[in-house]
Amino acid sequence: MVAAVLLLLLLALAGAVYKPSPETGTQTTPTVVQTTSPEKQYDVLIRYTESYRKSIDYIEAGQGNTFLVVTLEIHNNVDQSFDTDPSNFYLIASSVKYTHDFSATDYLPDTLRSVEVLKGGTVTGSIAFDVPVLTTSYQLFYEAPFTSFDINWVHNVAATTQQSQEQLIMESYNWNTAASTITITIRNVGAVSIDASHTNVFLNGTPVNGSLGTGCVTTLTAGQACVATFSVPSETYVVGAAYPLKLVTPDGGVFSYSVIAGGSS
Repeated sequence: MVAAVLLLLLLALAGAVYKPSPETGTQTTPTVVQTTSPEKQYDVLIRYTESYRKSIDYIEAGQGNTFLVVTLEIHNNVDQSFDTDPSNFYLIASSVKYTHDFSATDYLPDTLRSVEVLKGGTVTGSIAFDVPVLTTSYQLFYEAPFTSFDINWVHNVAATTQQSQEQLIMESYNWNTAASTITITIRNVGAVSIDASHTNVFLNGTPVNGSLGTGCVTTLTAGQACVATFSVPSETYVVGAAYPLKLVTPDGGVFSYSVIAGGSS
C-alpha cells in the first residue's frame, strides 16, 4: 500500500510540472502590428512649368539664345516665411549655372514679385532665364541667405507652348560639294511667325555659320518662304550619302531633315 501511495504521489507531481512542447501544445495566432512610414512632409511645395520666347517686350535674348520662362506656384507649409525674390532662384543646364535675367523678368506680365509667403500661403509668378536655344533639360534651385528649406519641386508639362506651335518645312535643297555650300528653301507653314535669321543650322551635328543669316528675312510670317545659302563645315562627306540637317529656332523648335552630299531636290 505504501508503494502504491508513493507511485500516485509521483504521478501527480509529474503532471503538475509537465508543460506541452511547441509540437504538442495548443497553437495561438500571433498578433501582427502593421506600421506605415508617414509620407515625407516638405517645407515648401513648388509646381512649375516652362515656355520659350525669343523676346520679352522690347528685350531680345542673346545671339543663339532664347528666354526660358519658368512659371511657379509656391506654397509654404512651415512657420518660417519664404522669400520669393527672383534672385533667389537659379537653374543648371548642361553643368552651367544660369541666374535670372532681371530686365526680361521685370517685363513679364506675371512677374514673380519679391514677397514673404507665410505658412499656408500660395503665390504664383514667372521668371525669365537667358539660355541657349537647345536648353530643354534643366534643374531648378533655390538659395536665400540665412535660410534653408526642404523643397518639393514638381514639374508640370505645359499643354501647349510657342515651341510646339511652329511648323517649318524644307521645300528644296542643293548641296554643291565643289563649292562646299548648301542652298535651302524653307517655308513657314504654321500660324506662328518664326525668326528665321536667328535660326541655328546644324549639319551632321556641327554648327553651320551659327544661323541662316541674311539669306532669310528676320521674321518668317505664316506661309512665307525664304532661300538661304551657307558654307558646309570642313568635314569629310561621302558623295551620295545622306546627312542630318537640323534647324533650331530661337523659341526652341527643332526641325530635322535629310540632305545628300552632292544632291538636290
